[in-house]
Amino acid sequence: MRDGVLKTLEVAARSAQVRVAGPTDAELTQRQDELDQKIAAATDAEAKAQYQAARAALDDQQRYRAQIR
Repeated sequence: MRDGVLKTLEVAARSAQVRVAGPTDAELTQRQDELDQKIAAATDAEAKAQYQAARAALDDQQRYRAQIR
């Protein structure tokens, strides 16, 4: 039982050290703004759909980052 408790504490300590990797919040926001401009300017329906899908992926990434903090 003692080993189980020690292992649990070890895992908890490592989990507390998790750092968010990848682009910063500011970089994500900048990319979102750029995609919003491209979406607004797009005249081709397929291109617009691709930009919207990319924008949604960035939204998902921001939500995920908020959850792991």
